[in-house]
Amino acid sequence: MEVQKERLTLRAPEDGRIIKVLAKEGEMVSAGTPVVLLESNRSYYDIYISEKQAQGLSEGDTITGHTVAGDKTVTGTIKLLTKAPGFADLKQSREKGQADLTAFQVRIYIDPQEGVTPGMTIGVNEREFTKR
Repeated sequence: MEVQKERLTLRAPEDGRIIKVLAKEGEMVSAGTPVVLLESNRSYYDIYISEKQAQGLSEGDTITGHTVAGDKTVTGTIKLLTKAPGFADLKQSREKGQADLTAFQVRIYIDPQEGVTPGMTIGVNEREFTKR
């Protein structure tokens, strides 16, 4: 009975506020399926990179960026590495025999640190993708 109760308990990956419930009452959901939209205090930034740059990266890798204002070093962990939406793809001219190039979205979670506030621009040097 205790095992069944444990299977019915939802746990958030971190503290936060529920914004929206995505599943309907009584709906069956698989393990790992998102069922709520959670607003947290976690800070992150997204970058869009080429297929070639994404080749050596994986979720869990550490990336070092720098704030544009103040040039502070910002270390973070890749939490998402996925094909970016179509608007981020680089369109080439097919007349020249080149295909469209797919972009990848990388979401990097950072730990709170002094001098880095939400809304700041963080840049990642090309060397971060080639050092692996």
